Amino acid sequence: MRAQEKNGESWIQGNQLGVVLIIGFMLYFMFLLLFICSGQKADSLTPVKIKTEHRKIPDNSIYFELLGNSIMGSLNYERLFVNGHDFYLSGRLGTGYIPGIFQSVSFPVMMTGMYQVSNNFLFELGIGGSLQYTFWQNYISGGGFFGDGGGDLVPGGSFYDPLIIGFAGMRVQGKKGFLFRFGFTPVYALIKNTKYGAVYSMNDRAFLPWFGLSFGYSFGKRK
Repeated sequence: MRAQEKNGESWIQGNQLGVVLIIGFMLYFMFLLLFICSGQKADSLTPVKIKTEHRKIPDNSIYFELLGNSIMGSLNYERLFVNGHDFYLSGRLGTGYIPGIFQSVSFPVMMTGMYQVSNNFLFELGIGGSLQYTFWQNYISGGGFFGDGGGDLVPGGSFYDPLIIGFAGMRVQGKKGFLFRFGFTPVYALIKNTKYGAVYSMNDRAFLPWFGLSFGYSFGKRK
């Protein structure tokens, strides 16, 4: 058990720099995008324009979320159920994956409300759940680089981890279908699994304050 726990901790510690670099890239890209979008004509955001020239966003979207509700990344499909003048309600299904000695597959499901503030920008707020399945194969602990260090054999195993997930952020919806999202993506573990739980391995707590960045394409515009 201790060997499994040490390997899990070493995997997280070894990937901390990569996670920090990804978050730094997300913040840089977010501010760059906002700077570029701020160069549009001023009259495109006047109150009259906002009330009369909102484009309807497409009914279907497929996007990849970096980090986010599946912790490392996920592929998602989104469908609009309510397509109003300024307010939209959508449902999302996805699947995510975390590589490593302790591998995880997750299946996030979420309901999201969106409020359109201009043709291209919407605020998003969503809540849902995710079932995370973590598994590992037999391996030798402390066996050296080539596995010849005489370490102990650790048997394989698996477990399920139900999570509550959320999203609060902004969506950029391009006229030709381009989709970009960024925001706060908190994750809360319903089961206290301090040894192998993906949430607990990140910060030793049930609650993980996290962030996500999405790129995708929207299609099937409602007439």
